[in-house]
Amino acid sequence: MKNRYDWCISGGSVFSDEASTSGLGIQDFKVLLTNLNGQVEDVLPLYVVDQNNNPLDGSGADTIKLDVNLDFIPNGGEIIRIFPESSNAIFNSNGVNMDSAEFAGPFPLNDQLKPFHNSNIENGAINISYKDTIIFVFNEPIRLLNGLPLTDDSAMESFEIKDIARSDSMVVTYPGSTTIIPPDSAINYETFFTVVNDPSPDSIWVIMTQPFGSEHTMSLIIEDNFEDFSGNRILAADTIIFETIDNIAPDFVTGSARIDSLFYISLQNNPSQNSRRYCNVHLLIDDNIFTNQFGVNEVVPEDFLVKVIQEDGFSSSANIENILLIDAYDFDSDSIIFQIKFDEVPSGKEKFFIAPANNNAIYDIGQNSMSADSTSDTLATLDLRFPTIDSTSLEHEGFVDLMMDSTIVIKFSEPINHIPAKF
Repeated sequence: MKNRYDWCISGGSVFSDEASTSGLGIQDFKVLLTNLNGQVEDVLPLYVVDQNNNPLDGSGADTIKLDVNLDFIPNGGEIIRIFPESSNAIFNSNGVNMDSAEFAGPFPLNDQLKPFHNSNIENGAINISYKDTIIFVFNEPIRLLNGLPLTDDSAMESFEIKDIARSDSMVVTYPGSTTIIPPDSAINYETFFTVVNDPSPDSIWVIMTQPFGSEHTMSLIIEDNFEDFSGNRILAADTIIFETIDNIAPDFVTGSARIDSLFYISLQNNPSQNSRRYCNVHLLIDDNIFTNQFGVNEVVPEDFLVKVIQEDGFSSSANIENILLIDAYDFDSDSIIFQIKFDEVPSGKEKFFIAPANNNAIYDIGQNSMSADSTSDTLATLDLRFPTIDSTSLEHEGFVDLMMDSTIVIKFSEPINHIPAKF
């Protein structure tokens, strides 16, 4: 990079020799740069010319222009001093030399560094919440173009946030009309504001006021409407693409709960009274769920409970003995089989449903907890009780007259079907 400096030599023309016959060249100068940390280093001069940009010749010159080459972009804090290369490098027309300790300057370098910024979210970031304030920090104080002040309100005009993609269509309702927005159509996100750190702002805070859509792809555009206080415009506009966090709590899939009929049939053929207290229920949950907020450990039976509605039945409570996660047709949901044990053999008159044990028992990967008010479909138990004889018309230790027809009435605990005997 080039920086040109005019060096005015007072006292008449100068030459590179005592006889005043040779014009000055770059070899006659030494340029020292003092950088921001105070270190001093040599800088290579490119060329030297007179005030009309002509090479210096034997006629001498009292005003010269010196171009120096910098291998960096100055930010305005560096200083240059220009010296004679030695005490025998520069002479006036009378042959008097310039002492090597003499110098021109100091010359502060002009700030030519374009401002740039960093943000606390990167392009491609995931799990961004509307509660996450997005902060843009600049390397130096900035203002709007053309010297306009940067304020909370004016900064907002340089940002644009859009919801650019989502898994499902969105339904937007206006007074008198409804609009369906396809999943890949962009929507402007208007509910945000900006804050700058006055009075010489070098950061802008972008603060959202309404939740994003769950797991939507968003874009945040920062325009190139800023400059530093030396008038250097921001390097370029920038776009950050990020994905919003899952902010929807997991829930049971309505209509998915069903009793395992094959398991029920197997119990009908099992004479064990205890085995008939079991029931297998298969259902779906609309997200991948875990037993803690870290999204690592699978759910366990203690994360759920069973609520029994006894009505006219025999069973009043139940426990979940085991759960089994099986492959779901949708990788973003969980398919679970619950093995439930009732306190009594159900009669088919009870109803029951499954719910989380509490508000902190079950989480999805986005750390959303499943509400304790969330419940599965309500299911009716299946009748697994053996029928019993409640009473007969024959009194205990009574007699039956065998010489005449006698009717004995037997009352069962429930309606029964007659199964013909096989001989």
